[in-house]
Amino acid sequence: MRLPTAPTKLLAAGALLALAACTAGGSGGADAKPSGPAAAVRTGDAAERGTLLPPTREQLERAALTGGDLSGFQVLSGRGGIAPEGRPVADRAECRPLAEAMGDGAGARALHTVGTGLGSLERLGLAVSATLGSYRPADADALMKGLDAALAVCGDGFRATLDGRVAAYGPLRRTPFAVPGADAVTGWTAVASDRGHDVTLHLVVVREGAAVLRFMAVDLAGAEPARVPQEVADKQLAKLARVLAG
Repeated sequence: MRLPTAPTKLLAAGALLALAACTAGGSGGADAKPSGPAAAVRTGDAAERGTLLPPTREQLERAALTGGDLSGFQVLSGRGGIAPEGRPVADRAECRPLAEAMGDGAGARALHTVGTGLGSLERLGLAVSATLGSYRPADADALMKGLDAALAVCGDGFRATLDGRVAAYGPLRRTPFAVPGADAVTGWTAVASDRGHDVTLHLVVVREGAAVLRFMAVDLAGAEPARVPQEVADKQLAKLARVLAG
């Protein structure tokens, strides 16, 4: 199976290019049901102080989805070698948290970042990225508050630049997404435009302690607006929780 590419490999956002690379990888099913959202690790004296320990890179790598975790999707780790590194920069300072969320990383203050791309085997063209980020607790909290603040003032859209390319995003609309027990959840859709081509993105960002998970979905076939599949988010949150629980 090969997913169609977005028109002109749409947009400067690195994550979209990663999504277009979901053309290979194992598929298979794990029937274990999600055990709930991820939780940051507490150990020893840190637990007594209530300090949340950021996940290590090794933990994030073990928690990343693989072909054996999720049926109905091809899984490709990383950016697939075609996504440009970097973070889009918005033309309006107040919109920069949103532009950054649409890039190939989990945030400027992330200590570690691990990403996975998935292509649906059942809905041709549906591509999803799942990015796991490790943060200091205060930075994770600030990231979520920054997204909420940006959504409040950037609904009419903004432009973002990465590697000399400019893309327009807008309008942006909040979309509810169920993650019971999460410390914070923010979801939104955005119409992304580049050289006359439009595509609707759906993003969901979840904070659990010192871990931040970013999901992005796009329909590369252009058949209908995509949404982040609930099963993908649930599986990723559950796997991270198991890894952090040891």
